[in-house]
Amino acid sequence: EENFSKKHKAILVGTGGQAARGTRRLVHRLHVENDLPVYVFSVDGEETLLVEEEGLIKNYSFKEWAEKQQMIGVPGPFSNERSEVNAKALSFDDEKTLMQPVRGIIRHPIFEELFEVKTDAGYNVKLTRSHGMIVYDSTLNKFAEKTPMEINTKTDYAIVSLDVPNNESLKEIDLAPFMPQEKIAIHENFIENKKNKSKLPRFIEENQLEDFSRLLGYFAAEGSVQEYAMQFSFNANEAKYIEDVKLIAKQLFNIDAKTSNPHSTETQVRIHNTLLSNVFAQLCSKGAENKRIPFIVFNVSTMAKKEFLKGYFRGDGRVDVKESKSSVALWAKTISKHLAYDLTALLAQINCFATIQYPKISDAAHIIEVHTANKTIQQTIQAQKQAYLINISNKDSLNNLRELVLELEPNAQKFLDSKNIKTAKLDSLPKEFAKHYREALRKEFKGSLETMLP
Repeated sequence: EENFSKKHKAILVGTGGQAARGTRRLVHRLHVENDLPVYVFSVDGEETLLVEEEGLIKNYSFKEWAEKQQMIGVPGPFSNERSEVNAKALSFDDEKTLMQPVRGIIRHPIFEELFEVKTDAGYNVKLTRSHGMIVYDSTLNKFAEKTPMEINTKTDYAIVSLDVPNNESLKEIDLAPFMPQEKIAIHENFIENKKNKSKLPRFIEENQLEDFSRLLGYFAAEGSVQEYAMQFSFNANEAKYIEDVKLIAKQLFNIDAKTSNPHSTETQVRIHNTLLSNVFAQLCSKGAENKRIPFIVFNVSTMAKKEFLKGYFRGDGRVDVKESKSSVALWAKTISKHLAYDLTALLAQINCFATIQYPKISDAAHIIEVHTANKTIQQTIQAQKQAYLINISNKDSLNNLRELVLELEPNAQKFLDSKNIKTAKLDSLPKEFAKHYREALRKEFKGSLETMLP
């Protein structure tokens, strides 16, 4: 619109309905064979991605990942910073999802409007006007790259990967890198606090990973951290969970956790240890809005992953059973967008499908009047923070988490035992897609599922 390409002698490249792969190959050749610099319009820095670094899957926002690199300033029409990286990221090649090499990161100010694309399943992404995303165009019966302005909300479907690689290679965790190096002395099998000489085991061994993962799950749901201690807040009647946290602290770290009751309905479990507090702050972040799933959880065994989910849903989750609809749903609520997306990715690793819902919130602070016997008082009600509901209602997924679901709600058993079970992948396919690829899907899902496909 502003004749940018003419002013700066640039070539603007879009897919125009062509295969995204071929377009990327053309741009790559222009860069390699003609030494032309390439600028890619971008996504918001707060968006989450999964990458593979040194054989481990890690979860970052684009901003966090860029800040880990040695960025070099590059002058030009778009001033920006760049860095080469040695990593892979989850990608889509028109046929399947897989980890593919990332050639570099570019960080730059936003020059365009920012659009948010939301799906019915609750997944969303923020894009600039010029940035494309892969969609399934049901009118053309093919995958296509479209900008936010080109997406048709009635006929286009976003691509959401349910095939997140389930890495289980992490057999031992060294806690030393997650502690302030200037405050510790690192020994072969333990870490010493230089100030008070207290000691902490250096390694979480393979046979301890399930307990440690469950403790991380409790923390993601109910934990907070101060400088000298970490704290878990439970309902006072959740004695089983309270004792579980205390037992893990004793068995893994030889720490006697203390309990207190701020009021009759709450019990707090405190683990007093500066070094351990630093570990949990580094792994899970501080503050309810900033919580994440530690990257180590994406790389431990499937059983340890389920133990993390057990700890998390014990703290923040519940199971709803609706007799009239013969339905069951496992769900939890968080105000951390990153944690919500991390949970869907972790669940996908173990073949569970989750959606994200957005409850209505109060948009702004407002004043209310409270009438008492003697006078009227004005109180300010603060605006609510956006919450995210992670919902698992697919029966295959619920049966995959059967032990946890039945622990939270024993009455769910008769619905989990129902014969009418569909896989998460089939539940997520739009009918237009299923109709066009019916024969291929029947081949892919042979057996009992084949007869359920229309």
